[in-house]
Amino acid sequence: MFRQLETLSHYFRFLPLDEYCMALDRTGLAAVTADDGYRCITDEALGVFEALQIPLTIFVNRAFMDGGIFWRDKIRFIINTCRVAEFEHRYSDRFFREPDQPFYRYTKDPRNNSRVVESALDDFLTEVELPADLQRIYMPTSAGLPAHPLLSYGSHSLNHYVMASLNETDQWREIDEN
Repeated sequence: MFRQLETLSHYFRFLPLDEYCMALDRTGLAAVTADDGYRCITDEALGVFEALQIPLTIFVNRAFMDGGIFWRDKIRFIINTCRVAEFEHRYSDRFFREPDQPFYRYTKDPRNNSRVVESALDDFLTEVELPADLQRIYMPTSAGLPAHPLLSYGSHSLNHYVMASLNETDQWREIDEN
């Protein structure tokens, strides 16, 4: 990451996201963002941003920061523990799937309501003990978001669902409740 950002800094001037968005001419300007409030951004990557004096905006999802587990991380857990076939055997009739579309992809397909996908994941995972450290990969709201002169925060959505998969009421809920 250091080498990539250092190289890019020869061609772009990095600004905080708000300043970048307000710039009338963005030629030669750039902004860096990170999604989801993963703890590794502040624990591991912040030093790179400090060394290069590059501002960073982190878009957070409150559901994970309040102790929930991101539904995409549940999917990765199922993949990494070789349980995809078992999941698909039980739930494949609930989801739209293109021929040869892999598990990770079709669970993000906007034709599959993300709330329904997460409900199936939760039902499936009731029989499986998730690793205790899975919830510790996000920045907890209880500790507060780290204050730093190079960091700013934005509101992503509550659960980071595929918005196009939701009805309008659920879309607004995702935005408003975050």
